[in-house]
Order: sequence, then C-alpha cells, then structure tokens
Amino acid sequence: MNPGPVTNQTQLNLVSFNMNGSLRNASKQKRLLNKLHKINCLIACLQETHLVERDEFCLKARWAHNVVTSNLTNASAGVAILYRENDWDVVHGYGSLIEGRCCYLAAEKSKFKVLIFNVYAPNSPVNSHNFYEDLKSKIENISAQYLDHEICMCGDFNLSLSKKDNINRIENSAFDSSIETIHNIFSTYNLLDSRTINSDACMPSWRRLKTASKLDYIYISAQWFNYLEKYDHDWAFEQSDHCAITAQFKIPSEICIGRGYFKINMQLMENKEYLTEITNHINEIEHKLVNTWNPHQVWEYYKLEIRNIFLKLGSNSSSIHKRDLSDTEKELDSVIKGYNSKLKNTNASKISEKTYLESIELLENRLGLLRKIEADKLLFRSKLKYINEGEKCTKYF
Repeated sequence: MNPGPVTNQTQLNLVSFNMNGSLRNASKQKRLLNKLHKINCLIACLQETHLVERDEFCLKARWAHNVVTSNLTNASAGVAILYRENDWDVVHGYGSLIEGRCCYLAAEKSKFKVLIFNVYAPNSPVNSHNFYEDLKSKIENISAQYLDHEICMCGDFNLSLSKKDNINRIENSAFDSSIETIHNIFSTYNLLDSRTINSDACMPSWRRLKTASKLDYIYISAQWFNYLEKYDHDWAFEQSDHCAITAQFKIPSEICIGRGYFKINMQLMENKEYLTEITNHINEIEHKLVNTWNPHQVWEYYKLEIRNIFLKLGSNSSSIHKRDLSDTEKELDSVIKGYNSKLKNTNASKISEKTYLESIELLENRLGLLRKIEADKLLFRSKLKYINEGEKCTKYF
C-alpha cells in the first residue's frame, strides 16, 4: 500500500524588513519576492512600502499569493504582510488597523493559531506617542476577537527600546512615553523579544554612516517563543538602510511538488567556453544518428540533444551565479557587522574605518550588478511562462 506523502518538520520563516520605499521599483520587487520564495518565507512583514492602489495590484500579481496592505493616499509610509495561503490551514481574518502604519493577519497552521501585527511607527515624538496609544487600543479590540491566538508584534518601531541598542546615537527623551506604552503592550500580552536567543542581541538593524540603532523588532508570545529556532540579521537582503530580521520556527508541512518546463537560454552562447562546448556537442550528434530514422525522427533527436546541452550548461551557469551572489551577500553582511562592532568598540578590530567603508562600497556595487543579472533572469522566466501557459482567466470567468 502507498502510505502517501511524508510529512516533515520544516522551517516557518518570518521576515520583517523596512523597504525604505523601494517596493515600488519593479526590479527590486521581483528580486525581493524571488528571495522570499527561495527561503520558504510563509510570512513577510514589510514596512515603508510607499505603495498606491496601482502598485498594490502589481505586487499581488507578482507575489501570486495573498497580500494584506495598509497604505496612505500619497505614496508614503505603508505596510504590507505577504503570506502564502496554501501553506495555512485557515486564515481567520486580516485588515488595516491604522492607515499606512499597521495591519494584521490571523491564521492557523496545524492547530497553531497566530495573530500578527506589522508596525511602522512615526519618527517624531508627538506622532509616535499618539500612534502607540492608538495602537494599544486597536490591539485590545482585535485580540479580543482572537483570544486563542498567539500574538506576534513586529516591524520598524522607529525608536530604540534600550540605550544599548544605539551606536553614536542618543535617543530623544521625548520618546520615553512611547517606550513606556510599548512595554505596557508587551507586558499585557506577555510578549518576548526574539533576539534574546542570540549572543549578539544588541546588534543594530539600522545604520547611516557611523550612526546605528536597533529600530526593528520581532516580539512574540511566550508560547510561540518555544517554537523559535533561530533569529538573525541580514544586511544584504535588499537595498535599504535597514537590515532584514528573520525568525525561524519549527512547524509541520507537507512536501509540494510542481511540474517543470524546458527552456533554452541563448545568452549562454555569449560565453566562449560554452559556445565551444555547444558546437562540439552538435557536431557529435551526427555520429549518433541511426540510418533507418526518417527526417522527423532525426529532427526530434537533434532538438533533444540541443536541449540537453543547454540545460546542462544553464544549470552550471546558474549554480555559479547563485554561489557568487550568496557569497557576496554573506561577505557584505559580515563586513557591515564588523563595521558596526568597530563603531561600538574602536579596539574591536585593527582594520580602519576607511577600509571598512571602501569594502562596503565595493561589495554593494558588486551586489547591485549580480542582482541586476538575477532580475533579468526572473524577467526572462516570467516571459517564458507566459508564452508556455498563456494568460489565466480570473475567477470571474
């Protein structure tokens, strides 16, 4: 008997990232969505999206899953929660809490119910105080509707909750009332800071020249904290003055296998080594032909062999590019973390600040070039998919 598909314990990845307004850029948007798919991100909380109604439609089409947004009318601020509805058993509710500043999602996976609040707070003391007071009352109303859900509050709080979270930056005392309100929220719902599982808990999440601060947080309920496996910062996630913060949880999920399709990338022929290998392979095909084959069989065999050599070289080229992109991202992330440590403790490294900044600029330029190549590949794949599958009808039809 066939026992059916195997259920494994896999990672539920939650990402919180301030886009710094770059989500409206089509290339950056494609790169971001592709990366979220690669890391199997079930929930992505994005801040400062700067989306308007037209951009929101494009984002939903490219993500190909559900999106919860809260936007302002003038392409500023804005928050969004991207989630894959097929990976959740039930979606109980979602919506906007504070226009352009906070949205929420209530969902269930394997009888584990979660209520996620994505926050992007104002950066002025007066507006911040009013925002957090309003947020406190809104959370009370929503949480009353989902009493059996575990709460997660994440995003860009636009203030540091501790003096240790600042490097060469002094927090304005006018934010004290906002900080007090935030801690009241954490205390009421027993929310814990995800970063406490790491030794580098004071690592900043925002930087500008020699100034850095921890402004982005992921706070989760005590019960949810038990499922937390890893918390990390990624400075090379995408172009922004903020780093992406990720939390990984252990959650059961089923293996999902989709169909593939063949493609031929003619750009491979621009590489002289690949062109030589393709030419030699085509020349060898003639010696493999069978005399009894008719012209149609010969033509099909030629197509098969050409497709195979292009698939082989394309796979090699893709592996090299992915490895180069991954290594560059890791190196940039490592250099920025080293630079932050240098700013915090001048004796932490013998490398000068000038050397750090030159390395960061060099790596950012290289990463920009590699990301452009990746965006071009994604555009090529989407065009090919449209040619192969055509335009799908909407639910209306």
